[in-house]
Amino acid sequence: MDHFQLTPQMQAMLRSPEAKQLMALLGNKDHAAFKQAAAAAQTGDTETVKRTLASLLQDPKVAQLLTQLTGGR
Repeated sequence: MDHFQLTPQMQAMLRSPEAKQLMALLGNKDHAAFKQAAAAAQTGDTETVKRTLASLLQDPKVAQLLTQLTGGR
């Protein structure tokens, strides 16, 4: 299995307060959904990733933190 290499920018983003808040918030959610999404991401199945994580992304706090992390994109 190939390992994903994080860029320095991605590493910095993951250490941000917003990322830590997001991980804590998501850590309280359905772990099975994360495993399914991770497995789908490893195979490049983005549609399954989107579908699996859709309910999590409807949480207003999750959406806010993701917006902050991506610079409003």
